[in-house]
Amino acid sequence: MSEMILYSLPHSPYAARVRLMLKIKGIDAQIAAPPAGLGSDEFKALTPTGKVPVLKLGDLHLPESIAIMEFLEERFSDCPMLRGDDLARAWNRSASRFVDLGLAPALFPLFGQLRASPKDEALIARSLAELKKQLAVLTQFVERAPGKLLDAKSPGFFDCVLTPVMFYVTTVAPLFGETGILDGEDALAGWWDEIQSHELVIVLLEEMRAGLAAMMGG
Repeated sequence: MSEMILYSLPHSPYAARVRLMLKIKGIDAQIAAPPAGLGSDEFKALTPTGKVPVLKLGDLHLPESIAIMEFLEERFSDCPMLRGDDLARAWNRSASRFVDLGLAPALFPLFGQLRASPKDEALIARSLAELKKQLAVLTQFVERAPGKLLDAKSPGFFDCVLTPVMFYVTTVAPLFGETGILDGEDALAGWWDEIQSHELVIVLLEEMRAGLAAMMGG
């Protein structure tokens, strides 16, 4: 196989999930910033979305984090991360889709308020309520899974998908006074406490914190 390059930014949760999967699978891939910068014409010419992550495979540039992870799972099948039977694997995919279409979007209005002055307190309150609602739905995905959806000791596909998003859930919500964002979601809270001690996740979260600090100007 030709050399693989993952175009990534440290703070991106979508790029971070792919970086974590690469580490867990032991895949040798170069990690690089987007050529000429994220918004550059040079980078936009490589991908339909103009966003990270993008996996370079020879002359092909594969966008979208879940698609990249599915490719890596199929190409490097000696270390499977979509585990269990066909239904369990399908549930992993369904939960991953929910994270990207339900949970992560609930954070977007809060990101917009980080530098806002004055802040829209009504918007913040609605957004925090929506975030808690989506976390409750995520708990249902975990509890109803036909198999083990989350595994902090031996992270699988969904652990990689969720970990970087949960970093932002637990980092951003307290900035708006919501210090108990995982209160009542015991399955999620227990998993989150445990996975933060995984040696590869420790490194990933350090990268994300540094990247976020750099993006926010310290």
